[in-house]
Amino acid sequence: MEEVIKKLEKGNVVLTAPMGWDKAAVDGPGQTTLGAKIAERLAKEGVRVGAMYPTLTLVDRKWESLWSRLDNVIATAGAGQLCARGYKHYPQRFCRKCQLRRLPPEGFNPPAKLHYSELKESLSENVCPYWVQESLMQRYHVVLGHYGRLRRFRDIDILIVDEIHEFVIPEIRQVDLADLRERYELDTSSVEALRESTEILVIAHSDDEELWLLYDLLRMPIVWIEDSVVHGAQLRDLPRDVRILGLTATPPPGWPPEGWELIEVKPEKKPVAYIYTQYEWRYDVIETIDASYHISQVLSFASRQCVSCRIAVFATSSRRQLLPEIVRQRYNADVFDAWGRFRIGVDWLDYDVVVVLWPTLHIEVRRHLRSQGRDPNLIELVNAVQLSGRIRPNDDKIVIFAGARFSRFWDYLSNFYELKEVKL
Repeated sequence: MEEVIKKLEKGNVVLTAPMGWDKAAVDGPGQTTLGAKIAERLAKEGVRVGAMYPTLTLVDRKWESLWSRLDNVIATAGAGQLCARGYKHYPQRFCRKCQLRRLPPEGFNPPAKLHYSELKESLSENVCPYWVQESLMQRYHVVLGHYGRLRRFRDIDILIVDEIHEFVIPEIRQVDLADLRERYELDTSSVEALRESTEILVIAHSDDEELWLLYDLLRMPIVWIEDSVVHGAQLRDLPRDVRILGLTATPPPGWPPEGWELIEVKPEKKPVAYIYTQYEWRYDVIETIDASYHISQVLSFASRQCVSCRIAVFATSSRRQLLPEIVRQRYNADVFDAWGRFRIGVDWLDYDVVVVLWPTLHIEVRRHLRSQGRDPNLIELVNAVQLSGRIRPNDDKIVIFAGARFSRFWDYLSNFYELKEVKL
Protein backbone atom coordinates (compact mmCIF):
# COMPACT_ATOMS: atom_id res chain seq x y z
CA MET A 1 0.00 0.00 0.00
CA GLU A 2 2.79 2.43 0.85
CA GLU A 3 4.34 1.95 -2.59
CA VAL A 4 1.06 2.77 -4.32
CA ILE A 5 0.45 5.91 -2.24
CA LYS A 6 3.99 7.13 -2.82
CA LYS A 7 3.66 6.72 -6.59
CA LEU A 8 0.24 8.43 -6.56
CA GLU A 9 1.89 11.55 -5.13
CA LYS A 10 3.77 11.90 -8.44
CA GLY A 11 1.09 10.91 -10.96
CA ASN A 12 -1.21 8.19 -12.27
CA VAL A 13 -0.74 4.55 -11.31
CA VAL A 14 -2.13 1.30 -12.74
CA LEU A 15 -2.11 -1.78 -10.53
CA THR A 16 -2.36 -5.10 -12.33
CA ALA A 17 -3.03 -8.40 -10.59
CA PRO A 18 -4.29 -11.87 -11.55
CA MET A 19 -8.02 -12.40 -11.92
CA GLY A 20 -9.54 -13.37 -8.58
CA TRP A 21 -6.85 -11.56 -6.57
CA ASP A 22 -9.40 -8.77 -6.00
CA LYS A 23 -6.64 -6.13 -5.96
CA ALA A 24 -6.30 -7.68 -3.23
CA ALA A 25 -7.39 -9.41 -0.07
CA VAL A 26 -4.38 -8.40 1.98
CA ASP A 27 -6.11 -8.87 5.33
CA GLY A 28 -7.20 -12.46 4.80
CA PRO A 29 -10.75 -13.03 6.02
CA GLY A 30 -11.29 -9.28 6.50
CA GLN A 31 -12.06 -8.99 2.74
CA THR A 32 -10.71 -5.42 2.72
CA THR A 33 -9.29 -4.70 -0.74
CA LEU A 34 -6.26 -2.60 -1.39
CA GLY A 35 -8.24 0.12 -3.16
CA ALA A 36 -10.58 0.59 -0.19
CA LYS A 37 -7.66 0.62 2.25
CA ILE A 38 -5.91 3.32 0.22
CA ALA A 39 -9.11 5.40 0.09
CA GLU A 40 -9.56 5.09 3.84
CA ARG A 41 -5.96 6.10 4.51
CA LEU A 42 -6.08 9.12 2.17
CA ALA A 43 -9.47 10.28 3.44
CA LYS A 44 -8.12 10.44 6.98
CA GLU A 45 -5.39 12.75 5.66
CA GLY A 46 -8.03 15.11 4.18
CA VAL A 47 -7.79 13.86 0.59
CA ARG A 48 -11.10 13.55 -1.30
CA VAL A 49 -11.29 10.17 -3.01
CA GLY A 50 -13.65 8.93 -5.71
CA ALA A 51 -14.12 5.25 -6.51
CA MET A 52 -15.71 4.19 -9.79
CA TYR A 53 -17.02 0.83 -10.98
CA PRO A 54 -18.34 -0.17 -14.41
CA THR A 55 -21.89 -0.84 -13.18
CA LEU A 56 -24.21 0.13 -10.35
CA THR A 57 -24.53 -3.55 -9.41
CA LEU A 58 -20.80 -3.61 -8.65
CA VAL A 59 -21.12 -0.41 -6.62
CA ASP A 60 -23.80 -2.06 -4.49
CA ARG A 61 -21.81 -5.25 -4.02
CA LYS A 62 -18.64 -3.41 -3.06
CA TRP A 63 -20.61 -1.19 -0.68
CA GLU A 64 -21.84 -4.21 1.24
CA SER A 65 -18.48 -5.96 1.44
CA LEU A 66 -16.03 -3.04 1.66
CA TRP A 67 -16.97 0.60 1.61
CA SER A 68 -19.65 0.69 4.31
CA ARG A 69 -16.82 0.20 6.82
CA LEU A 70 -15.38 3.64 6.16
CA ASP A 71 -16.28 6.61 8.36
CA ASN A 72 -17.24 9.23 5.76
CA VAL A 73 -18.51 7.72 2.51
CA ILE A 74 -21.44 8.04 0.10
CA ALA A 75 -22.53 5.57 -2.60
CA THR A 76 -24.26 7.42 -5.43
CA ALA A 77 -26.56 6.47 -8.31
CA GLY A 78 -27.89 8.13 -11.43
CA ALA A 79 -31.18 9.92 -11.95
CA GLY A 80 -32.69 6.78 -13.43
CA GLN A 81 -32.54 5.08 -10.01
CA LEU A 82 -33.52 8.08 -7.89
CA CYS A 83 -35.95 10.18 -9.95
CA ALA A 84 -38.90 11.06 -7.66
CA ARG A 85 -41.33 10.82 -10.58
CA GLY A 86 -40.18 7.34 -11.48
CA TYR A 87 -38.59 8.06 -14.85
CA LYS A 88 -35.95 5.39 -15.41
CA HIS A 89 -34.72 6.17 -18.92
CA TYR A 90 -33.24 9.57 -19.75
CA PRO A 91 -35.04 11.34 -16.84
CA GLN A 92 -32.90 14.50 -17.03
CA ARG A 93 -35.06 15.72 -19.90
CA PHE A 94 -37.61 16.85 -17.26
CA CYS A 95 -35.24 18.06 -14.51
CA ARG A 96 -35.05 21.77 -15.40
CA LYS A 97 -38.80 22.25 -15.04
CA CYS A 98 -39.33 19.78 -12.21
CA GLN A 99 -40.77 21.32 -9.03
CA LEU A 100 -39.20 18.55 -6.93
CA ARG A 101 -35.65 19.68 -7.74
CA ARG A 102 -34.84 21.15 -4.33
CA LEU A 103 -32.10 21.29 -1.74
CA PRO A 104 -32.33 19.00 1.29
CA PRO A 105 -35.09 20.05 3.69
CA GLU A 106 -34.05 22.19 6.66
CA GLY A 107 -32.74 20.07 9.50
CA PHE A 108 -31.96 17.09 7.29
CA ASN A 109 -28.85 15.44 8.73
CA PRO A 110 -27.49 12.63 6.54
CA PRO A 111 -25.53 9.80 8.16
CA ALA A 112 -21.74 9.55 7.85
CA LYS A 113 -22.20 6.38 5.76
CA LEU A 114 -24.85 7.04 3.15
CA HIS A 115 -26.11 4.66 0.46
CA TYR A 116 -28.31 6.25 -2.21
CA SER A 117 -31.20 3.88 -1.41
CA GLU A 118 -31.55 5.45 2.05
CA LEU A 119 -32.46 8.79 0.48
CA LYS A 120 -35.48 7.30 -1.27
CA GLU A 121 -36.66 5.90 2.05
CA SER A 122 -36.02 8.93 4.26
CA LEU A 123 -37.13 11.92 2.15
CA SER A 124 -40.69 13.13 1.67
CA GLU A 125 -42.39 12.74 -1.71
CA ASN A 126 -42.09 16.45 -2.55
CA VAL A 127 -38.27 16.32 -2.68
CA CYS A 128 -36.27 14.50 -5.37
CA PRO A 129 -33.68 12.11 -3.86
CA TYR A 130 -31.41 12.51 -6.88
CA TRP A 131 -30.88 16.25 -6.44
CA VAL A 132 -30.53 15.90 -2.69
CA GLN A 133 -27.79 13.33 -3.34
CA GLU A 134 -26.01 15.70 -5.74
CA SER A 135 -26.02 18.50 -3.17
CA LEU A 136 -24.67 16.21 -0.44
CA MET A 137 -21.70 14.76 -2.32
CA GLN A 138 -19.31 17.58 -1.33
CA ARG A 139 -19.75 16.70 2.36
CA TYR A 140 -18.11 13.29 1.99
CA HIS A 141 -14.44 12.38 1.81
CA VAL A 142 -15.09 9.22 -0.23
CA VAL A 143 -17.60 9.10 -3.10
CA LEU A 144 -18.64 5.94 -4.97
CA GLY A 145 -20.39 5.69 -8.32
CA HIS A 146 -20.54 3.88 -11.65
CA TYR A 147 -18.82 4.97 -14.86
CA GLY A 148 -21.88 6.85 -16.11
CA ARG A 149 -21.49 9.33 -13.24
CA LEU A 150 -17.93 10.33 -14.06
CA ARG A 151 -18.87 13.92 -14.96
CA ARG A 152 -20.57 14.32 -11.57
CA PHE A 153 -17.35 13.62 -9.65
CA ARG A 154 -16.07 17.14 -9.00
CA ASP A 155 -13.27 18.36 -6.72
CA ILE A 156 -11.86 14.85 -6.35
CA ASP A 157 -8.14 14.56 -5.57
CA ILE A 158 -7.64 10.83 -6.25
CA LEU A 159 -9.89 8.71 -8.46
CA ILE A 160 -9.78 4.93 -8.03
CA VAL A 161 -11.06 3.27 -11.22
CA ASP A 162 -11.86 -0.43 -11.00
CA GLU A 163 -11.62 -2.43 -14.25
CA ILE A 164 -9.81 0.49 -15.90
CA HIS A 165 -9.28 -1.55 -19.07
CA GLU A 166 -12.97 -0.80 -19.78
CA PHE A 167 -11.87 2.66 -20.95
CA VAL A 168 -10.34 1.13 -24.07
CA ILE A 169 -13.32 -1.19 -24.67
CA PRO A 170 -16.51 0.19 -26.25
CA GLU A 171 -19.58 0.49 -24.06
CA ILE A 172 -22.35 -1.44 -25.83
CA ARG A 173 -26.08 -1.10 -25.13
CA GLN A 174 -29.08 -2.71 -26.79
CA VAL A 175 -32.86 -2.29 -27.13
CA ASP A 176 -35.22 -5.05 -28.24
CA LEU A 177 -37.77 -3.59 -30.65
CA ALA A 178 -40.42 -6.29 -30.12
CA ASP A 179 -42.59 -4.36 -27.63
CA LEU A 180 -42.20 -1.02 -29.39
CA ARG A 181 -43.25 -2.52 -32.71
CA GLU A 182 -46.54 -3.61 -31.16
CA ARG A 183 -47.35 0.03 -30.33
CA TYR A 184 -45.74 2.02 -33.14
CA GLU A 185 -44.75 1.84 -36.78
CA LEU A 186 -40.95 1.81 -36.75
CA ASP A 187 -38.98 1.99 -39.98
CA THR A 188 -36.12 -0.48 -39.49
CA SER A 189 -34.97 -0.56 -43.11
CA SER A 190 -31.81 1.26 -42.00
CA VAL A 191 -30.36 2.88 -38.91
CA GLU A 192 -30.99 6.35 -40.34
CA ALA A 193 -34.64 5.51 -41.10
CA LEU A 194 -35.13 4.19 -37.57
CA ARG A 195 -33.50 7.29 -36.12
CA GLU A 196 -35.84 9.60 -38.07
CA SER A 197 -39.00 7.67 -37.18
CA THR A 198 -38.00 7.55 -33.50
CA GLU A 199 -37.36 11.30 -33.36
CA ILE A 200 -40.89 11.92 -34.66
CA LEU A 201 -42.45 9.45 -32.22
CA VAL A 202 -40.82 10.86 -29.06
CA ILE A 203 -42.37 14.25 -29.82
CA ALA A 204 -45.86 12.75 -30.05
CA HIS A 205 -45.39 10.24 -27.19
CA SER A 206 -43.03 12.02 -24.80
CA ASP A 207 -44.12 9.94 -21.78
CA ASP A 208 -43.06 6.60 -23.28
CA GLU A 209 -39.92 5.57 -21.42
CA GLU A 210 -38.95 2.83 -23.89
CA LEU A 211 -39.06 5.31 -26.77
CA TRP A 212 -36.70 7.61 -24.92
CA LEU A 213 -34.34 4.72 -24.23
CA LEU A 214 -34.27 3.91 -27.95
CA TYR A 215 -33.84 7.60 -28.83
CA ASP A 216 -30.86 7.88 -26.48
CA LEU A 217 -29.22 4.74 -27.90
CA LEU A 218 -29.63 5.95 -31.50
CA ARG A 219 -27.53 9.03 -30.64
CA MET A 220 -24.48 6.83 -29.98
CA PRO A 221 -21.69 6.99 -32.61
CA ILE A 222 -21.91 3.28 -33.57
CA VAL A 223 -25.37 1.79 -34.18
CA TRP A 224 -26.52 -1.37 -35.93
CA ILE A 225 -29.70 -3.47 -36.15
CA GLU A 226 -29.58 -7.24 -35.81
CA ASP A 227 -32.51 -9.64 -35.39
CA SER A 228 -34.95 -6.91 -34.25
CA VAL A 229 -32.46 -5.69 -31.65
CA VAL A 230 -30.80 -2.28 -31.92
CA HIS A 231 -27.23 -2.09 -30.64
CA GLY A 232 -25.28 1.05 -29.82
CA ALA A 233 -21.60 1.43 -28.95
CA GLN A 234 -19.31 4.25 -27.88
CA LEU A 235 -15.82 4.66 -26.47
CA ARG A 236 -15.16 6.23 -23.09
CA ASP A 237 -12.52 8.87 -22.40
CA LEU A 238 -10.19 8.57 -19.42
CA PRO A 239 -10.82 11.34 -16.89
CA ARG A 240 -8.42 14.28 -16.82
CA ASP A 241 -7.25 16.79 -14.23
CA VAL A 242 -7.26 14.18 -11.46
CA ARG A 243 -4.73 11.62 -10.28
CA ILE A 244 -5.89 8.09 -11.06
CA LEU A 245 -5.30 4.72 -9.48
CA GLY A 246 -6.43 2.20 -12.08
CA LEU A 247 -7.09 -1.43 -11.13
CA THR A 248 -7.20 -4.23 -13.68
CA ALA A 249 -6.45 -7.89 -14.23
CA THR A 250 -6.19 -7.46 -18.01
CA PRO A 251 -4.07 -4.45 -18.98
CA PRO A 252 -4.40 -3.81 -22.73
CA PRO A 253 -1.36 -4.41 -24.95
CA GLY A 254 1.04 -1.48 -24.64
CA TRP A 255 -0.16 -0.41 -21.20
CA PRO A 256 0.39 1.47 -18.99
CA PRO A 257 -0.28 4.73 -20.88
CA GLU A 258 2.66 7.09 -21.30
CA GLY A 259 3.58 8.79 -18.04
CA TRP A 260 1.81 6.24 -15.83
CA GLU A 261 3.53 4.11 -13.20
CA LEU A 262 2.96 0.36 -13.31
CA ILE A 263 2.72 -1.84 -10.21
CA GLU A 264 2.37 -5.50 -11.14
CA VAL A 265 1.40 -8.46 -8.97
CA LYS A 266 2.61 -11.63 -10.66
CA PRO A 267 0.58 -14.85 -10.43
CA GLU A 268 2.18 -17.65 -8.44
CA LYS A 269 1.11 -20.11 -11.12
CA LYS A 270 -0.48 -19.50 -14.51
CA PRO A 271 -3.44 -21.68 -15.47
CA VAL A 272 -3.35 -23.61 -18.75
CA ALA A 273 -5.22 -22.38 -21.83
CA TYR A 274 -5.57 -23.97 -25.26
CA ILE A 275 -5.64 -22.19 -28.62
CA TYR A 276 -7.54 -23.95 -31.41
CA THR A 277 -5.72 -22.93 -34.56
CA GLN A 278 -7.37 -24.99 -37.32
CA TYR A 279 -9.94 -22.42 -38.33
CA GLU A 280 -9.77 -18.68 -39.00
CA TRP A 281 -13.10 -16.91 -38.66
CA ARG A 282 -14.06 -14.71 -41.60
CA TYR A 283 -15.81 -11.35 -41.47
CA ASP A 284 -16.72 -10.95 -45.12
CA VAL A 285 -18.64 -14.19 -45.75
CA ILE A 286 -21.59 -15.99 -44.21
CA GLU A 287 -20.17 -18.97 -42.36
CA THR A 288 -22.30 -22.10 -42.19
CA ILE A 289 -21.32 -25.75 -42.44
CA ASP A 290 -17.54 -25.33 -42.20
CA ALA A 291 -17.68 -23.01 -39.19
CA SER A 292 -20.29 -25.17 -37.43
CA TYR A 293 -18.08 -28.21 -37.90
CA HIS A 294 -15.09 -26.50 -36.27
CA ILE A 295 -17.16 -25.24 -33.35
CA SER A 296 -18.39 -28.80 -32.79
CA GLN A 297 -14.78 -29.99 -32.89
CA VAL A 298 -13.85 -27.50 -30.19
CA LEU A 299 -16.77 -28.57 -27.99
CA SER A 300 -15.90 -32.22 -28.51
CA PHE A 301 -12.32 -31.54 -27.35
CA ALA A 302 -13.62 -29.55 -24.37
CA SER A 303 -16.01 -32.29 -23.30
CA ARG A 304 -13.16 -34.83 -23.18
CA GLN A 305 -11.11 -32.81 -20.68
CA CYS A 306 -13.12 -33.90 -17.63
CA VAL A 307 -15.97 -36.15 -16.56
CA SER A 308 -19.41 -34.59 -17.17
CA CYS A 309 -17.84 -31.26 -18.11
CA ARG A 310 -20.09 -28.22 -18.04
CA ILE A 311 -19.05 -25.84 -20.82
CA ALA A 312 -19.63 -22.07 -21.06
CA VAL A 313 -19.28 -20.63 -24.57
CA PHE A 314 -18.94 -16.88 -25.17
CA ALA A 315 -19.78 -15.74 -28.69
CA THR A 316 -21.26 -12.93 -30.76
CA SER A 317 -24.74 -13.43 -32.24
CA SER A 318 -23.43 -14.61 -35.63
CA ARG A 319 -21.46 -17.39 -33.92
CA ARG A 320 -24.27 -18.33 -31.53
CA GLN A 321 -26.48 -19.05 -34.53
CA LEU A 322 -24.02 -21.77 -35.53
CA LEU A 323 -24.71 -23.69 -32.32
CA PRO A 324 -28.15 -25.32 -32.57
CA GLU A 325 -29.80 -26.65 -29.42
CA ILE A 326 -29.02 -30.26 -30.30
CA VAL A 327 -25.28 -29.50 -30.35
CA ARG A 328 -25.50 -27.61 -27.05
CA GLN A 329 -27.27 -30.51 -25.37
CA ARG A 330 -24.86 -33.08 -26.77
CA TYR A 331 -21.84 -31.33 -25.26
CA ASN A 332 -23.56 -29.97 -22.14
CA ALA A 333 -22.80 -26.41 -23.28
CA ASP A 334 -24.49 -23.11 -22.45
CA VAL A 335 -23.91 -20.18 -24.80
CA PHE A 336 -23.57 -16.59 -23.58
CA ASP A 337 -23.44 -13.26 -25.37
CA ALA A 338 -19.84 -12.05 -25.59
CA TRP A 339 -21.16 -8.58 -24.72
CA GLY A 340 -23.90 -9.69 -22.32
CA ARG A 341 -24.36 -9.13 -18.62
CA PHE A 342 -21.76 -11.72 -17.65
CA ARG A 343 -18.93 -9.88 -19.45
CA ILE A 344 -18.26 -7.71 -16.39
CA GLY A 345 -18.50 -10.27 -13.66
CA VAL A 346 -20.27 -9.90 -10.37
CA ASP A 347 -20.77 -13.58 -9.59
CA TRP A 348 -18.66 -16.45 -10.85
CA LEU A 349 -20.24 -18.86 -13.34
CA ASP A 350 -20.10 -22.51 -12.21
CA TYR A 351 -18.58 -24.24 -15.23
CA ASP A 352 -15.59 -26.49 -15.78
CA VAL A 353 -14.64 -25.21 -19.25
CA VAL A 354 -14.88 -21.80 -20.88
CA VAL A 355 -14.66 -21.44 -24.66
CA VAL A 356 -14.15 -17.99 -26.21
CA LEU A 357 -14.86 -17.79 -29.94
CA TRP A 358 -13.11 -15.22 -32.12
CA PRO A 359 -14.33 -12.57 -32.71
CA THR A 360 -15.88 -11.07 -29.57
CA LEU A 361 -16.58 -7.75 -31.33
CA HIS A 362 -19.33 -7.08 -33.84
CA ILE A 363 -18.10 -6.18 -37.33
CA GLU A 364 -19.67 -2.68 -37.12
CA VAL A 365 -17.64 -1.92 -33.99
CA ARG A 366 -14.45 -3.19 -35.63
CA ARG A 367 -15.02 -0.96 -38.66
CA HIS A 368 -15.63 2.12 -36.52
CA LEU A 369 -12.52 1.50 -34.44
CA ARG A 370 -10.39 1.16 -37.57
CA SER A 371 -11.85 4.40 -38.96
CA GLN A 372 -10.56 6.12 -35.80
CA GLY A 373 -7.10 4.64 -36.19
CA ARG A 374 -7.56 2.11 -33.37
CA ASP A 375 -6.63 -1.54 -33.62
CA PRO A 376 -9.76 -3.62 -32.86
CA ASN A 377 -7.64 -6.73 -32.29
CA LEU A 378 -6.28 -5.23 -29.07
CA ILE A 379 -9.81 -4.81 -27.75
CA GLU A 380 -10.68 -8.35 -28.87
CA LEU A 381 -7.80 -9.65 -26.77
CA VAL A 382 -8.70 -7.77 -23.60
CA ASN A 383 -12.32 -8.84 -23.88
CA ALA A 384 -11.38 -12.46 -24.60
CA VAL A 385 -9.17 -12.70 -21.50
CA GLN A 386 -11.89 -11.09 -19.40
CA LEU A 387 -14.44 -13.61 -20.65
CA SER A 388 -12.05 -16.48 -19.97
CA GLY A 389 -12.03 -15.44 -16.31
CA ARG A 390 -15.78 -15.52 -15.81
CA ILE A 391 -15.90 -19.09 -14.47
CA ARG A 392 -14.97 -19.79 -10.89
CA PRO A 393 -11.16 -20.00 -10.43
CA ASN A 394 -9.81 -23.44 -9.59
CA ASP A 395 -6.82 -25.61 -10.44
CA ASP A 396 -8.88 -27.74 -12.85
CA LYS A 397 -10.35 -24.85 -14.84
CA ILE A 398 -9.99 -25.28 -18.62
CA VAL A 399 -9.82 -22.33 -21.04
CA ILE A 400 -10.03 -22.64 -24.83
CA PHE A 401 -9.50 -19.72 -27.21
CA ALA A 402 -11.13 -20.90 -30.45
CA GLY A 403 -9.72 -19.27 -33.55
CA ALA A 404 -6.41 -19.12 -35.40
CA ARG A 405 -6.25 -15.34 -34.94
CA PHE A 406 -5.63 -15.85 -31.22
CA SER A 407 -2.30 -17.51 -32.04
CA ARG A 408 -1.03 -14.25 -33.60
CA PHE A 409 -1.08 -12.76 -30.11
CA TRP A 410 0.61 -15.60 -28.30
CA ASP A 411 2.97 -13.28 -26.41
CA TYR A 412 0.13 -11.20 -24.97
CA LEU A 413 -2.01 -14.18 -23.96
CA SER A 414 1.00 -15.85 -22.35
CA ASN A 415 0.97 -13.05 -19.74
CA PHE A 416 -2.10 -14.74 -18.28
CA TYR A 417 -1.88 -18.42 -19.27
CA GLU A 418 0.47 -21.27 -20.03
CA LEU A 419 -0.57 -21.75 -23.65
CA LYS A 420 -0.89 -24.96 -25.63
CA GLU A 421 -1.85 -25.33 -29.28
CA VAL A 422 -4.72 -27.65 -30.18
CA LYS A 423 -4.91 -29.41 -33.53
CA LEU A 424 -7.65 -31.99 -33.93
